[in-house]
Amino acid sequence: MIRIFQISLFAILLLGLAGQARGAAPMQQLNIETVLNQNGSVQIAQKLTYNTPIQLEWEVFSNIRNLVVSADGSDIDDSRYSVGKIGNHHVVRAKQLAREWKITYTTTTTLVRNNNRDQIFIKIFQEIPDPIYNVSVSFSLPTKDMTEGLTGNAFAISGVSNPKTTVSNNTVVYSAEYAAPGSLFTISASWPKRVLSLTKVQEIRLYLTNLEVLPWLTLGILLPIIGLSMLLLLYRRQRLDRVPVTSILDRPPSQLSAMLVGVLVQKKIHPRVIVALLVELCRRGYIVIVERTGQYYLSQRKPFDEHLTSWERNILEELFPDHGKLATEGLQEITDSSLFSPKVRDAFGQVYQIITEQNFFLENPHLTRVKYKLFGLALYFTSAVGLLWVAIVGASPYLSIPLGGTMLVSFLIIRLTPKLVRYSEAGIATRRDWISFGNFLGLKEPLPLESTRNHTFELYLPYAIALNKTKEWAERFDRSSTTIIKPDWFITYKESSTTQFVEDITELTDSISKTITTLRGPLVS
Repeated sequence: MIRIFQISLFAILLLGLAGQARGAAPMQQLNIETVLNQNGSVQIAQKLTYNTPIQLEWEVFSNIRNLVVSADGSDIDDSRYSVGKIGNHHVVRAKQLAREWKITYTTTTTLVRNNNRDQIFIKIFQEIPDPIYNVSVSFSLPTKDMTEGLTGNAFAISGVSNPKTTVSNNTVVYSAEYAAPGSLFTISASWPKRVLSLTKVQEIRLYLTNLEVLPWLTLGILLPIIGLSMLLLLYRRQRLDRVPVTSILDRPPSQLSAMLVGVLVQKKIHPRVIVALLVELCRRGYIVIVERTGQYYLSQRKPFDEHLTSWERNILEELFPDHGKLATEGLQEITDSSLFSPKVRDAFGQVYQIITEQNFFLENPHLTRVKYKLFGLALYFTSAVGLLWVAIVGASPYLSIPLGGTMLVSFLIIRLTPKLVRYSEAGIATRRDWISFGNFLGLKEPLPLESTRNHTFELYLPYAIALNKTKEWAERFDRSSTTIIKPDWFITYKESSTTQFVEDITELTDSISKTITTLRGPLVS
């Protein structure tokens, strides 16, 4: 008896199709016909017969579609009956009196699949207030030739007399002679899975439904813990990199390229770092920048020689494919298509590798970001699958709270990844020195006269751009009332003055940065 009780409770949790009548008199006969469709839905026809006319109040333990209610053999208008929901079941009510009520509807089912067999549980009634003297329930498969493989069983407690199960061809018939008030009657049927023709979506839903709850519950608990722990670790690491540097260096700490300085300080190749590279190549005499009607162009100035690094040569050769010939006609417009090609992206990859080989980072900063981003994406999509499982199988909605929280945490991890790198001790010290030099470039004090004669503005300009101090560096010359000697690599048809040149340099940086930002190369995104 205890075993039957446990099985019945398990069946109740999965699916119920019919329930109890709230009548003023005992029910003389309860006949229920259920027919399984090929798509897994079930057609239900329930007939309730009483000795005297009563109003209808009948519980249905499943969802209801295409409901038809008839009284004493005649269908009644849907305005004369109602369907209410109480907990996880529905109640069909009609106020008119009738001895014979019939309820016909279609419902979806919760199938259980195990060992290549499908199984369904159907709750007939639960805790009825008045007795039922005869119960007959049939369950039929859509396939007529099922002489083998179809099985069924009835689970009855609390006063159900002589429950029987008979299997004939494609139909299982369940019956009982008497059901006392407060009793429960549940049936089940099992058949080979080849009987149904389910869609891919239904197959997936069935697979998810039959997964054990424990792994998903464990996942729902562990995912937030793992995600939150990683987020706190990454946030702490990022806070350590934000230690302010207030010291000042009045000259560059080393001869490191402006582009490598920008990557060291900014942690990645930002658009401004690329502008710093172009300006540095201009200062070294390889290219010139031409301003014409608000647009900026590049022109080759001298052949590319052995003094260029391999990544610098790759970028220049992509900008000027015919680098063996000096440009005499036309100009190369600075556009996203010219600055972002597979060859240029390979050059940026070399930049990350070179700065790593110089022991500024413990590992390639680009690979570090990719690693953490992949971790965040894996966490995000795992949580999404968990939420999908909760929605499909109707699991506890409380499980969606930690899963939804994990998706938020994973999103924050992805947002943090652009600035996540692992500096070496040497890298931390070198970065601090270059930030100190950036503090010098950004001072408000005017520069002495000898700074003009020594071309200091032009010499430090690539670093100012890489360290995001272009405007401050130019304003130092403007405040000193010192005329900047305009470099010969910047050609413009505007009137030349210190103020105008400062504006041109600022506009150059902003314009090219915006152009470059329109692209999303994998190494600069």
